[in-house]
Amino acid sequence: MGNKRSNKKSNATAKKVIKPSYKLTMENVITRLIACWCLTVFIEHFKNFELAAQSSFSLSRFAIHYIICFLIVSVVHYYIEKPEFDAYYLLGSLVLFGFELNRSESSAYIVIATFFVFALAIYYYKDTYIKLFRDINKPAIRYVLLALIGVSITFAIAFLTVLRYEQSSSSTYDMGIFAQMFYNMKDNFSLNTTCERFEEMSHLHVHTSLIYYLILPIYFVFPHSSTLLVVQALAIGIGVIPLYLLAKKLEFSETMSIVICAIYALSPATFGGAFYDFHENVFLIPILLFLFYSYEANKLIPTIIFSVLTCMVKEDATLFIIVMGAYALLGRKDIKRGIIMMAIGGIAMILAFSYIAKYGDGLMTNHYANLVHPDSEGLVGILATLVTNPGYLITQMINTDKIEFILDVLMPVGFLAFATKHVERYILLIPFVFVNLLPEYAYQHDVFYQYVFGPYMFILYVVILNLADIKDSDKLKHIMLVCLITGVCAFMSQYGTKTYYYENYKLAKDTTATLKEVYDSIPDDSSVSASTFFLPKLAKRDVIYMIDGAVVNKGEIYDTEYAIFDYRPGFATETVDQEKMLYLSNGYEEIDFENEVYSLLKKVN
Repeated sequence: MGNKRSNKKSNATAKKVIKPSYKLTMENVITRLIACWCLTVFIEHFKNFELAAQSSFSLSRFAIHYIICFLIVSVVHYYIEKPEFDAYYLLGSLVLFGFELNRSESSAYIVIATFFVFALAIYYYKDTYIKLFRDINKPAIRYVLLALIGVSITFAIAFLTVLRYEQSSSSTYDMGIFAQMFYNMKDNFSLNTTCERFEEMSHLHVHTSLIYYLILPIYFVFPHSSTLLVVQALAIGIGVIPLYLLAKKLEFSETMSIVICAIYALSPATFGGAFYDFHENVFLIPILLFLFYSYEANKLIPTIIFSVLTCMVKEDATLFIIVMGAYALLGRKDIKRGIIMMAIGGIAMILAFSYIAKYGDGLMTNHYANLVHPDSEGLVGILATLVTNPGYLITQMINTDKIEFILDVLMPVGFLAFATKHVERYILLIPFVFVNLLPEYAYQHDVFYQYVFGPYMFILYVVILNLADIKDSDKLKHIMLVCLITGVCAFMSQYGTKTYYYENYKLAKDTTATLKEVYDSIPDDSSVSASTFFLPKLAKRDVIYMIDGAVVNKGEIYDTEYAIFDYRPGFATETVDQEKMLYLSNGYEEIDFENEVYSLLKKVN
């Protein structure tokens, strides 16, 4: 009996010993005070940080909210009794604050400020935050998470871009030309358009984008212009598959591989270009990622296949394969695959450039007009400058716009593209320098245009290679956490600027319905002249031209059966009245009109 009592006493003592005990320290109090401040600021300034907008702001109300917040958190912590509670509470509050700040004030400089704040907090509580990254042991969970990332980014992009198209906010360049092109591809397999260069011609005479034929089967099943936008979003979503395989091949853990995919999906350079309608460049994302995985997996045939597919995207995409071949040859001493890739890229470049020179308007070297040597012209002039005047090139790479662009691109990956002793990896950054930083053409250094898709995949590849060199697991987790949270802020900073398409769609439902009625009233087999934002919705026809200022400047109209003019505020051009009068004076009459929406004309003689 005595032994039983003794055992009970021992058990009770043991229970008392193993029960977590936690004392509130000054460090925890300070952490909680800061976290409550961040949370209160988030609540008080939700959706607007402008001082002028805070006309109803009350300092006493702020103080009351702050005190209530502190008391509630303290009570919760008293019952939870976890030593790491305040560290997690601080991180959560910072995420909410950073999330809303970057959504409200879209700027790369705000993102970089947020980056340093998160880095400081994570460094201070590094041992606690490491516990957030627990290894994912169940395959079902990792595949669900991977699918969730892919589906989420696909839906996020498709949802807003389709809404943009449905409310007639997409323009001829670059939605209308592809809407008409796929209409013709479905009918006769040609890539002909009439709205790209104001005459009937093949898009292949502008860009050698044979990759479109691989998308055609999907369009056959779903013959809608919006299908192109969904396919574009899907291409970005599919990118998580080769990226995950690449991360696993480079021996990242399951958790780190998933985090890399999340950072990819959150990066503005991954999704931004999709918001300027539809482009072939987007298919560089999954193709290049599959190429990188095939190369790292030492699979020769897939490497060749994805090299060829890359060259099929566009004539200038051949540069990417030449660069990848140069890296394999010079950086990895991989003679066989290096020569094969450089040969594929070089031959494809010669064939593509020759074809465009013979049948088209030649290469778009005007994008690189600032680089053409005075004594030469075209591509030769650009190459002459690259070789003879590197100092001038540096001046072209650095200005205010390009610095902000660099921040937009590199912030979500923590500038890790440069964190390496392997200087040969800088070869992989050539596309970023040549395509995005050297030209003065504004759209090539803007994350909301298609030119960043390919170069950013190379940046991501370099970042993953550099991260794979980090053998300290804890250090890797700290870095990845900072990048992940910064990625969230960068995503909201850039994606948040596009959510107005949803808000506008709700506000302009009547206008959208009105426009649909007038679009439907124009016979499908008739020829049309249309304002740029109306053209994509009317593009599924044999003949359609874009009305713009050039019509007024030339004093000539396009001889079509109908002409429709955009009068919506914010969409109407300064010359719309002149354009309309020019048509009216050349045998057209107005048959339908909606104030501040549209004017529809029909040819009568």
